[in-house]
Amino acid sequence: MRNLMIKVCVDCGDMEMGLKLFEEMTQRNVISYTTMINGFLKFGKVEEAESLFWEMPQRDVAAWNAMIYWYFENGRVEEAVKLIEVMPYRNVISWTSVISGLDQHGRSDEALLIFKKMLDFFVEPNFSTFASVIIACANARDLGVGSEIHACVVKLGYGLNYKHEEALKVFGDMVRIGLLPNQFSFTSALNSSCEMEYIDLCREIHGVAVKLGLNTDAFNPIIVGCAQHGCGNRALTLFVQMVRSRVDMDDITFTGLLAACSHSGMLDKGRRLFQRISQSSSIEVTLEHYSCMVDILCRSGKLNEAEDLVKSMPIRPNLSIWSSLLSGKKHLNLELAERTSENFFHLDPNCSAAYVLLSNIYAFSGRWSDVARIRGNMKEEELEWLTEKLKEYGYVPDQRYALHDSEDEQKEVLLSYHSERLAICFALITTHGNAKTVMKNKRVWGLPFCHQAHSKIC
Repeated sequence: MRNLMIKVCVDCGDMEMGLKLFEEMTQRNVISYTTMINGFLKFGKVEEAESLFWEMPQRDVAAWNAMIYWYFENGRVEEAVKLIEVMPYRNVISWTSVISGLDQHGRSDEALLIFKKMLDFFVEPNFSTFASVIIACANARDLGVGSEIHACVVKLGYGLNYKHEEALKVFGDMVRIGLLPNQFSFTSALNSSCEMEYIDLCREIHGVAVKLGLNTDAFNPIIVGCAQHGCGNRALTLFVQMVRSRVDMDDITFTGLLAACSHSGMLDKGRRLFQRISQSSSIEVTLEHYSCMVDILCRSGKLNEAEDLVKSMPIRPNLSIWSSLLSGKKHLNLELAERTSENFFHLDPNCSAAYVLLSNIYAFSGRWSDVARIRGNMKEEELEWLTEKLKEYGYVPDQRYALHDSEDEQKEVLLSYHSERLAICFALITTHGNAKTVMKNKRVWGLPFCHQAHSKIC
C-alpha cells in the first residue's frame, strides 16, 4: 500500500511527499527504491537518484537500466559504460541502451564492439537493438559490418515480418523503466499496433503522443490503421479532431482518409475530401490521392466518372490507377475494361495482374473464349520472359539432339518439349517436399542432354 501511495505522489509530481513516505517506511523493497529513482530521474534530479540507487540493498535490472539511460542523457558516458561492466545481470535493454548511447555521443566504433560483446554473452538482439546497431554502422562508415547485420536481420525475419509484437514489447519496456519515448518510438508503436489490429492499444498510445505534442506524426499512423481495418468513421472522427486542434495535415493524412472512405463505401465524404485537397494551396494532389478517389468511384459504380477523372489528371496515370479502374469488375462494362487494359499493357506489357483482372472480367461476363485467349497470352508472355532470362545467363540449346530435319529455330522449340524433363519439373513444383519416382523409358530416354538436365536438377 505504501508503494502505491509513493507512486501516486511521483506521478502527480509531488516528490517531497513521496520522499517523506519513502523515508517513513520501515521495510523497503525493490519497488520502493525503483519508484523513487524513476521519480527523481523524471524531474531531472540525477544526483538524488544516483545516491538512492547505490543505497539499494538489492538492485533489479530495471533500476540499472534506468541509471544507464540517464547517465547517457547527462553526458556521463564513462560512468554508463562502467555500469554495464559491473551489472550482475544484463538483459537486451541494458546492452541496447549502451549501444545507442555510445553512438549518440560519437563513439560508434565502441558501440559496435559492445554489440559484439553482447553476442559473446549469448544475448539475443531484438528489433530495437538491430535498429541501433545499423545506425551505428552508418555513423562509423563500416559497410562490411552493416551488410552482415542486415543479413542477420533478414535471416531472423525482422525485415520481412517486422516483428510487430516484439516492437510493442520493446516500447512497453521503455515505458516501464521510465524512458520517455520519442517521435520515432511513438510512430513505430502506432504502426505496430495497427498492423496487429490492436485498435484499442493504438488509441491509448495515440492519446499519449498527442499530449506530448507529436501532432501529425501521431495522427497519421492511426488514420491509416483505421483505413486498413475498415474503421472509416473512426478515421474521419480523428480528422475532425485534427481540424479542431489546428493540427497540420500532409499528403499522408489525406491518403489515409481517402482509403478509409474507399474501404467503408463513403462516396460523398470521399468526394468532399478530394475536393478539399484539390483546392488546398499547401498540399499537392499525388498519384496516391487519385488512385484512392478512382477506387472510391469504382466501388460505388461510378465508372464513367472514374474514367473522366483519370483523363483529367494533370499527371500521367500509373499502374495503380489503371488497376483501380480495372478492379471494379462488378460494375465494369467490357468496352471500358478493354480500354483500361490497353493502357495497363502499354505501361507494363508483362504485368500478370492486368491479365488476371481482364480474365476475371471476361469470366464474370461469361465470355469463356476470351478467358482462354487471355490466359494463353499470359502463359506465352511468361514463357518468353523465362526464355530471355535463360539466354541472358548463357543457356544455349544443344541442337545435335533434335533428331528432325528442321531449321535451327524450330529445333530449339522441339527441344523444349521433352516430356520426361517437363514431368520432373512439374512434379517438383506441385509436390513440394515429397519424394519423386522417375521411371526410365528406353524408347525415348537415352540422349545425353537428358542426363545433363537431371544432374543439374538434382
